[in-house]
Amino acid sequence: MFLELRIGLIQKRKKYAEKLDSLIDQIKRSEYVAFTDSIPLDLDNNTKEKVLHCHSERIAITFALINMLVGKPITVKKNLTVCVDCHSAIKFMSKVVSWEKDNCEGQ
Repeated sequence: MFLELRIGLIQKRKKYAEKLDSLIDQIKRSEYVAFTDSIPLDLDNNTKEKVLHCHSERIAITFALINMLVGKPITVKKNLTVCVDCHSAIKFMSKVVSWEKDNCEGQ
C-alpha cells in the first residue's frame, strides 16, 4: 500500500515537472526572458533561471492547468509580493495557454 502511494506521488510529481518544463519552453518561444537580476546570489544565469522556475507561483499554475477545467480563471494568492520575473512569466503563461489570470497579491 505504502509503495503504491509513493509510486503514485512520484508519477504525479513527474507529470507536474514535465508540464512546467513545457510551459517554460512555450513562454520562451514567445519572447519571455527570465529576469535573473532579481536573484542576489553569485550564480550563473542558467542556475538562476532554474531557481526562478521553481517558485511556488509557477508550481501552483502548473497544478491548476493540470487539475482544473479548461476556461476556468486561475487565481494566484500569496501573502508576499510576487517577484518581478514571476509576474512577467505569469503574463506570458496566460497568453500561451489562453486563460484569464487573476493575480491577487497580498490577500
